[in-house]
Amino acid sequence: MAPTFALLVPVTSAGGSDLDRVAGKVKHALDTFSPSPGHDVVVVFGLDTDDPLLDTPSGEQALRRASGGVVRSADARCTRFVKQPRPHGTPFRMCDMWTVMAATAVRELAASFFVLIGDDVELVGCPSPGWTELVLQKFTEIAARHKLASPTFGCVALNDVSSPAFPTFPVIGKTHLDIFGRVAPPLFVNQDADPFLFAVYRRFSASAFAASVRVRNSVGGAAPRVDPPGPGGVHLASGHRKGEAGTAREACGNARVESRWPVQLTACLRAVSGSQQWSSKAPPPPPAGPAAKRAEGAKAPRYERQHVVWQFGVLHDAAAAVAAHLPGVKGKLTVDVCVPSYRADRDLLTRIARMESAETDHRVIIIIDDPDADVSWLRDVEAEAATLGKLRVRQHNRNEGASQARNSAVRECDAEWVVWLDDDVVPHAGLIDAYAQEIAAHGDQTDGFVGSTILPLKGYSGFASEFVRKYASDSLFHHAVHLSDVAFFWNVAQSGLGEALPWGVTANVCTRRVEGMAFASFIKTGGGEDIDWCLRLPRWPLRPAPAALAVHPWWHRGAPCFSRFFKWALGDCGLVEVHKQFSYMTVPNWLELNALYCMAYLVCQVAGGGAFPAVRLAKLLSATTVADLLLDLQRNLRRSDGASRCGGCKRAAGSVAAWWIKVLLDAGHCAGPLRFGLLPFCRRFDWFCGLYPTILRDERAKQRRYLAVYLAAALMCFLW
Repeated sequence: MAPTFALLVPVTSAGGSDLDRVAGKVKHALDTFSPSPGHDVVVVFGLDTDDPLLDTPSGEQALRRASGGVVRSADARCTRFVKQPRPHGTPFRMCDMWTVMAATAVRELAASFFVLIGDDVELVGCPSPGWTELVLQKFTEIAARHKLASPTFGCVALNDVSSPAFPTFPVIGKTHLDIFGRVAPPLFVNQDADPFLFAVYRRFSASAFAASVRVRNSVGGAAPRVDPPGPGGVHLASGHRKGEAGTAREACGNARVESRWPVQLTACLRAVSGSQQWSSKAPPPPPAGPAAKRAEGAKAPRYERQHVVWQFGVLHDAAAAVAAHLPGVKGKLTVDVCVPSYRADRDLLTRIARMESAETDHRVIIIIDDPDADVSWLRDVEAEAATLGKLRVRQHNRNEGASQARNSAVRECDAEWVVWLDDDVVPHAGLIDAYAQEIAAHGDQTDGFVGSTILPLKGYSGFASEFVRKYASDSLFHHAVHLSDVAFFWNVAQSGLGEALPWGVTANVCTRRVEGMAFASFIKTGGGEDIDWCLRLPRWPLRPAPAALAVHPWWHRGAPCFSRFFKWALGDCGLVEVHKQFSYMTVPNWLELNALYCMAYLVCQVAGGGAFPAVRLAKLLSATTVADLLLDLQRNLRRSDGASRCGGCKRAAGSVAAWWIKVLLDAGHCAGPLRFGLLPFCRRFDWFCGLYPTILRDERAKQRRYLAVYLAAALMCFLW
C-alpha cells in the first residue's frame, strides 16, 4: 500500500480582503510539494474560527482548489479543514492546532506521516525520486536499525535552507500519536515544539535530516544571530562542604542564595540563572547599531513567540514514554560539543566542526561571540550534507565574553552530556568516544569527566604521542609555563593525581547537562568560571578521562604572552569568596609582605619619617623579592617530576620566566579583590578543593618556610 503524507497548513487572512491573493499564495507553496510517484499527499488546513475571508464557503472552496495540484483530486476525500478560535489578547496556540490537524490527517485521511508547513514555505530543491520517497527512505533506515515492522517511528527533518542545522520542519510518523496522543505536551504554545520532537527521537537514534529535501521559509524560523543571555547579578552559593569528597552538596547547590560580596562585585559576577536562561517570554530585541542592523535571520512571525523550557523534565518524560511504549528501542548516548569562540580561526573551528563519533549521537554547537566576524565559511560547513544536523552555528549580536557565550551554548543543548572545548584546541579523533566509554563505566558516579589538554613540549611520550608531537615546542616561554605549574590542571587527567578530581579547565571537560546551571562571569575574558561550574555539579567530584585528549597549540602561534596569566588571576580570585569552604587563611606571601612594608613606611612618614627611611624600604622590598626568586629557582632547578625536560642554562632561564608568571598570578590575586573593596591579604584558594589534604598541608608548610626566609632577609637588611 502506498504511504500517505499529510501537509498540515495553517492559513490566516491576517485581515486581508483579497481571497484570490491568499489562495494563490497557498497554491504556489503547495504545488512545490508534489509527491514521489506512487505516493499520496493529503492536505489539512488550519483556519481561525470567524476568519472573515477563509472561514466561509467561498474561502474553503478557494483553498480546496489551491490544493488540487498536490493531492490526487480536489474533492473532500483528500482535504480537511480544522478550525480553532483565536481569542483577542491571548497568544495563538499553534501547537494545539498542530495536534488537531495531525489527528485529523491520521484518523480521517489514513496518513502515515505528517509535516507542518505554512503558506510561506516552499520546496526549493529535491532530486529524484522526490521528497516523499527520500523522507520514507530515512524512516525505513530508522525502522531497520531498530528492527521495527512499520517505518512510521521517528522524526525526519526537512532541510530548511534559512537555518540548515535546525529541525524547523520535522516529518513525524503516525506512531507518535499512538505513544503520546498529541503532537507536543500542552505547555507548548507556538514555539519550540519542532526542536523538542527532534530531540525526543534523538535519544533513540531515530531522528535524521533529509539533506537533499530543501525548503525555504520566508517568515519566522530560527535566526542564525542571537542575543547573548542578558547580564544580571547572580548570587552564588558560598556555603560549606562537609566531610569527605562528594558529600554536603547542598552547600554548593544551584539555588540563588545571598552572597557577602559587595554590590559592585555581585554585579561583576554576571551569569544567567535557570529562570533567566530559558525565559517563557520572547527574547529581547537586538540592540541598535551596525551589528544589529546587519543581523541575519528570517522575518518576524505573524504572532507573538511563546517559548517554553523543555530541555529537561519535559524531554525526560517524553523519552520515558517512548521507552515504555517501545521497550526494545535503544539509542546511542547523546552528546553536545559546545565551543565558544571570539577568534573564529578557520582551520581550528573547521576541524572541531567535523568531529566524528561512532559511539554517540553527537552535535557540535559553536557560538561566535564577535558580531563582526565573517563566518560565512562556517555556515557553508553547517549546510553540508555530511554535517547537516551535526553542527549548529550561532553568532552573538554583541560581544559578551566567554561565560555568556557558553551560556548561549547551554540554551542550544538538549543532549544528556556536554563536552566543553575551547576554540583553539585540536581534539584527538577519539575524544568523544573516549568520554562515552568513561560515561558508560562511571556515569552513575559523577556528573563530570576531565579530559587531557596537552600544552605540548618536545619529548612528550604519553598517549597519542605522534599526534601531540606535531604541535610540540621547545621554547623558553613554554618550558616556563610548565615549570610555573600554572598549567597543571590542563593535563591533570594524566598526572596520576587520583580517581577524584576537583575540576577541569573548559578547554576540554565533559559534564552532565544539569537544569538551572549557568556559567558565572568573573571576568569577561575568562578565569575561574570553569572551576565554579565544576564545583556546582550535583555529583561531585569529577573523574579523569585521560584518553579524551586534545592538544592546545601555544597561544599567539608560540610567541610569549604573559598578560593572560594576570587576567586569569583577576577572574579566579573570586573563588575565595564564592566558595569559602575551599578557602583558607595562611601566612603572607612575598607580595603581601612587601605591601605591609610599604604601609608601615607610609605610617612612619605620616608620624615623622625618621625611623623608616626610604633606603631601608628599598632594601626590604629588594631582599624579599630576591629571596622569593632564589627560592623558586632552587625549587625548579632541583625538581625531577617531568614538568620540563630542559637543563642547564635553559632550565635556569626558564625558572626565572616561571617566577615572573607566578608574580603576575600573585598580582592578579591581590588586585582582583581590591577592585571591589575587599582585602585579599593571606587568603588562598585550595585548588584541590579538600580532596587531597596532604597536598594542602605541604603547600602551607612551604608557605611558612618561604616566610621564614623572607623575614631572615629582612633581618639582614636591618643589620646591614
